[in-house]
Amino acid sequence: MRKTWLLLCVGLSLAVEAIAGKQWADAAEYDLCQRAGSELAASRQIEVLREWEARYPRSEFERERLVMLTMAYERAGRAEDAFASAVRILKLDPNDIAGLYRVAVVAPMLKTPGAEQKRITEEAGRTLLARAPELGRAATGIFQPPDGAPELSKDPEAERVTEMVRAWRRERRVRSAGDVEDEVRRVAQRALEWARNGTR
Repeated sequence: MRKTWLLLCVGLSLAVEAIAGKQWADAAEYDLCQRAGSELAASRQIEVLREWEARYPRSEFERERLVMLTMAYERAGRAEDAFASAVRILKLDPNDIAGLYRVAVVAPMLKTPGAEQKRITEEAGRTLLARAPELGRAATGIFQPPDGAPELSKDPEAERVTEMVRAWRRERRVRSAGDVEDEVRRVAQRALEWARNGTR
């Protein structure tokens, strides 16, 4: 599961050119993103991502870079760093589904969690549980925003969530909205149990 999600998020991160309204600072920034995405060794990928961050701290692709960095830290077995990086994603957007999901996945790996880490994890778990049906519908291509919500084509976050979940569904060969919803619920419930009870 984690490997599949990693491949999905890296693939989405490399598709950043398609994100409306964002521009590379220059060709060198684009090259850094490409280098980071092509690195197989987590430690080397982290080095390239940190170089990208140092050279372009105000990148329009900060969110995509943070998603890649979070997952590289996770692959390297650096749960504390992965959690901190996922929290940085949520500071950019508290509803970012990749940030919420990464918090929920990484938190149970923390060796000595603090109260704030548990609070953040519990909040992420609750949000994922609430959004699980929406994510399931998005995965099957029948996503309908709730009444009063902006149209999908005018909501970049909803578009990003929909495309991410559809890609995840293709990658995992998920056949139904229920499969996706069940997976999101499983991750969220595990995170909530850990946050409330400190169990792995």
